[in-house]
Amino acid sequence: MYITKKDKEWKIFDEGLCVAELTDLRIDGPHGFGRLLIRESPEELKKRKILDFLSEELKKDLKESSIQIVFKDFKMDDMEGKDYFLLNRSEMEIDLRSFDFEDKNDEEFFYLNFKSLEGLFEDIYNDTPEYDRMMLRLVSPEKTRNFYHDLLVCNKYDECLNKLNFCFGNPSKGFIINMGIKSKEDTFLIGDLIVFKKYRRKGIGRKLVEKTLFEAKKLNYSKALLAVTDRNYAKILYESLGFKTVFSVTSFYLK
Repeated sequence: MYITKKDKEWKIFDEGLCVAELTDLRIDGPHGFGRLLIRESPEELKKRKILDFLSEELKKDLKESSIQIVFKDFKMDDMEGKDYFLLNRSEMEIDLRSFDFEDKNDEEFFYLNFKSLEGLFEDIYNDTPEYDRMMLRLVSPEKTRNFYHDLLVCNKYDECLNKLNFCFGNPSKGFIINMGIKSKEDTFLIGDLIVFKKYRRKGIGRKLVEKTLFEAKKLNYSKALLAVTDRNYAKILYESLGFKTVFSVTSFYLK
């Protein structure tokens, strides 16, 4: 196999034929994104060979950057290779105009800010799914602290919606962080929902999402979006609240 690289498009050749194309490739600091099209429908072994080769080439160019590559027009089961892993993720949405939510006037709700998380970054690191840690390069509690500082203080990853960010309990038993979407003023993204392991299966995740949806509706948001891995237990929670799957894709993540 060999590869040609031109701006935002890479092509992989095997025996003189183009077997795969990586398009829409963009790298923004430590993070990257792209779309992968395999031109034919080869057997599973051939697909893995293409992915092994692609991961080697990406590692040469990306160095310290992580990347998510969405598969176009084909899916594969969740799996892990030497330099990458595959996850099936669903994008879900809910129309807030069609639902009535009760106000969660629980005294354990607090607005979330960076100071709310001080002293908790080791727990956040340990309780973040391994695939999210790898994708975000959260290799230690210190790196995790830096990421949340960039997110909540520096607004480095688009607009963080402070009026919709909540923690539950003091000290926090869990928290939710929501992001604005520039192209859709009436829509927001549920970006991060964490309930610490020792407090799980107590309904805290449901309370945090319901609180967010209620407050968002009061602020005239009409739709909420999120992305969740198909094997994540939280997907069942979102479905029970009325979220519907819009589409599901296999994504490739470089380790």
